[in-house]
Amino acid sequence: MLAVAAWLLCGLALAQIPGIAGLGAATPRSEAATSAPPSQAPDTATKLAELGERLASERKLLEMLDGLGGLSAGAPPGTEVRLLQQRHIRIAYLVRTLVQYMADLEKLDETRKKRVAVEKEVGAWTGLPEKPPYSILLADRLRAEHHAARVELEGLQGRKQLLQQTSDDTRDRLKLAQQELRQVTEKAERMRAEADQVQIAWERESASLMVRVAETVISHQETMRQLLDEQIAIAQLDLDLAERKRDQVAAATQFSEEDMAQVRTSLTTERDVLIAEVDRLAREFAQLQTTAREARKASELLRATGGKRGETEAQYLARLYRLEQDADLKQARADTASALIERRREVIDTLRIRGVLWEARFTGHQKQDARSRQQARETAEKFLDFLAAQKKQFEQMLNRANNRVIEIEARMENSELSAQNSHLREMQQTFGERANGLQRTLAGLDANLTLTQQTLVEFGGSSSHRSLTERRQDWRISAAAYATAFWNFELLAIEDTIEVDGKLVGGKRSITVGKILNALLLIAIGYALAIVIARLSERLLIRHFGWQPTHAAILRRWLMAAEMVILVILALFWVKIPLTVFAFLGGAIVLGLGFGMQTLLKNLISGLMVLGERPFRIGDLVEVGGIRGNVTNIGLRASTITDVNGIETIIPNSTFIEQNLTNWTLTTGRVRFNVKVGVAYGSAVRTVTQLLEEIAGRHGKVLKQPAPEVLFEDFASDAMIFSVYYWLDVGAGSVSRQVASDLRAMIEGSFTAKGIVIAYPQRDVHLDVTAPVPVRIMPDTGLQAAPAPVQQPTP
Repeated sequence: MLAVAAWLLCGLALAQIPGIAGLGAATPRSEAATSAPPSQAPDTATKLAELGERLASERKLLEMLDGLGGLSAGAPPGTEVRLLQQRHIRIAYLVRTLVQYMADLEKLDETRKKRVAVEKEVGAWTGLPEKPPYSILLADRLRAEHHAARVELEGLQGRKQLLQQTSDDTRDRLKLAQQELRQVTEKAERMRAEADQVQIAWERESASLMVRVAETVISHQETMRQLLDEQIAIAQLDLDLAERKRDQVAAATQFSEEDMAQVRTSLTTERDVLIAEVDRLAREFAQLQTTAREARKASELLRATGGKRGETEAQYLARLYRLEQDADLKQARADTASALIERRREVIDTLRIRGVLWEARFTGHQKQDARSRQQARETAEKFLDFLAAQKKQFEQMLNRANNRVIEIEARMENSELSAQNSHLREMQQTFGERANGLQRTLAGLDANLTLTQQTLVEFGGSSSHRSLTERRQDWRISAAAYATAFWNFELLAIEDTIEVDGKLVGGKRSITVGKILNALLLIAIGYALAIVIARLSERLLIRHFGWQPTHAAILRRWLMAAEMVILVILALFWVKIPLTVFAFLGGAIVLGLGFGMQTLLKNLISGLMVLGERPFRIGDLVEVGGIRGNVTNIGLRASTITDVNGIETIIPNSTFIEQNLTNWTLTTGRVRFNVKVGVAYGSAVRTVTQLLEEIAGRHGKVLKQPAPEVLFEDFASDAMIFSVYYWLDVGAGSVSRQVASDLRAMIEGSFTAKGIVIAYPQRDVHLDVTAPVPVRIMPDTGLQAAPAPVQQPTP
């Protein structure tokens, strides 16, 4: 249904091309008739009969156009072929729409009967024949049916929304077509000359054809809407019934040994089948690979020998082409067999994962203890992200395979050779097998994902039937055990000097999670105190010592860095973590100091120079290194510039010192800009100058002082060039690009109103031939020589 709606919209867009004549055909149907409510519409048989008559009439027109010389039937002499072909497109599209319209009408009757049957079935359902407790396999199957019913309903509702959008667009097109038909009819009343009457008749038939197409499409869309309503009603009934079945089973479900044995048997059987398929495909691959190599050798041998004796070049090329096609096809089949082997092995892997998930789920249901449930949940969580990423990868592979099939199908449509189509058809079948293999793998991944998600739902929380006191006690014991194990977990052991019985001896210190957490806690507390101290220092410098806020902020950052270094060393010493814990990083630290410290120190010193010289402040509009924007932060090592696109660029402070820095708002925000415009020769220069001065003066962002200036700058090859120079206060937030755009728009509007033409490039080409061009008739020597190049006359 979605494809039909898209086809209707695309076909109507083709039919909307103006200036195409039509032929006399069935009388256009009124819009009121097409939008009548269902209770007033005629029965299906009468409607089908009417549509059949219309279809026969339109087909006659199409057959006449398809006949010899029929493309120009009814068209005035001299009508362009393009317009005749577009008329043919309209009528052909109308015929296809009528055919689909009749098919959907018949389908609507069948769907209404099906809806009545489904309503009776839902109304008569009283419960499942099975007795509780229900098998978990039955519960999974009913959940899958409920999910499929919900997806089907959402898909139908989405199609209906798309159809509504398409219908609205079609009705708008119909109004335009009816308006055009009325205007052409009124125009025909004013025409008196015979030639004009022929042309206006052509235009009137074109507009009439467009109205006929649009009305037919609207009627068809109304039928499609009714059909979707019936299908949505059926899908809603199916969803309600599936939900009732699911809820009944969910109330009393168990996972028995028999269910797990059935699952194991099913997985084993499916795995055995796949292994047998892999063995068979492996044998086929070996044979196909041998055949492909032989076909490739035959092709290369023919290319090397140059064909048989007495064979023409055309015969040789045709035979070579067939051999190469055969080699390509056989190689594609071998590659497909190899790909299918990989796909089967991937499905086997999905079965292994599914078996692990089923075992974890079964254990969680059987034991019903916190540890088993947690293990089931952890197993599902471990596979969830992996399966989702794998599914995304295989979906991309499937899209590429399907695109390849579509590409071959398009080549078949454009090919007129039966041999070529036969080869392409076999290639399409080969790539289709690859796509089917990928679909099978995706189906296995979907089954695993569904099982994983259901496991997480079932074991996401505790559902134990024990008392609340027992569950609390188990939780405390488990929590304490996990917390102790986590706190004492040793990350690494470091050589250090340890004091034992008052003596210093060499040994190893254990670095545990608890020590690191204690150190982090001390660092966090110390960091909070350091922030308070740094902020108090910043306020003291600003209030009592008259420091600039920017300078005080930089000093605060330096103070914070020093405090953090001291704090980390004290925290490590306090929790007995030796500094030798960083010894394994010694080599990397030395290299980092050697290669990176130079740049770091350079930027830090440059930051101090920026602080002292103050070439820019926060909020200034600057340009450095090809980047223009407002300064939003001045840091110790780097500063931040935000451009007009909102992109923040971090620039090292050394860049401001080493490169040219342009500060647009250092002393004032006033900057001069200009807009150029070229007018056609013959325009009044004074009038253009006055008009440009008036336009610049009218813009609210352009400063009055200094006043805008208009200069007549150049006599260009195609136009007289004028420049409007104006001043903007960029510091006040004026955007030069927006103002320039506004001025250009105002110039274009004012020039149009005054009749001043904005010039465009023109070229006059003069051909000067000093002597007659000699023409000679050469005798036919029987040789097919390459044509001699034509000598161009000298200008």
